[in-house]
Amino acid sequence: MTRIIHISGNSGSGKSVLALNLGIALSQKGREVILVDGNIYSADIANYSDISPEVFLNEFLDGEKDIEETIVFHPSGMKMILSMAEKAYTPEKHEKLNKALLSLTGKTEFVLVDSFSHSPALFSVIDNADEMIFVTNDDFPSILKSKEFIKKIESKGTNIVGVVLNKKRKNSNKKHIEAILEKRVLVEIPYDKNLIDTVNMKQPISLVYPKSETSKAITELAKIIDIWER
Repeated sequence: MTRIIHISGNSGSGKSVLALNLGIALSQKGREVILVDGNIYSADIANYSDISPEVFLNEFLDGEKDIEETIVFHPSGMKMILSMAEKAYTPEKHEKLNKALLSLTGKTEFVLVDSFSHSPALFSVIDNADEMIFVTNDDFPSILKSKEFIKKIESKGTNIVGVVLNKKRKNSNKKHIEAILEKRVLVEIPYDKNLIDTVNMKQPISLVYPKSETSKAITELAKIIDIWER
């Protein structure tokens, strides 16, 4: 059975880095994963993974290629569908993206979608989501914005299974944040200077620094998701 999991959050929350490393962590557990860079207006996965495919998701959206032709392999073994940033906001392409995600059903165990971080585009593609993971930074303004965004998403019927708390503060109170967001915090990722290094290197932290606190947290998240399936 294929599970389509969207990863969303406010802009700058670190959702793209999380999506990339979570896909790798699931692959390392022996699960079949296709990671889709579905944020077609701010595509980042290719930059973070230092992969330059011959065919991008955009070519499927333009009707030039089949979705299978856009799939590439990451060195970790994970499959990926990468995007280039679209110059113009084009709602018609959101429906094509929906069809692309649904067409991957039966071809893998997990479709991880690095999804949109603004509501109009996000709302047009989340009908296909089995679950959503929401990413927020651990500061009060971000948490308040996340609370509002989560309520909007859930008003559309999407199942947000939990929150990833990024750049966790030392004095952060997990239970307090869960009470504000009315959501379970799945994992907490502390500020990690190694993450900045790997972003500059265009390499996933889970491969370069597998024993870092960030990598450990993402591995724990992969374990949680794996349990959902079993």
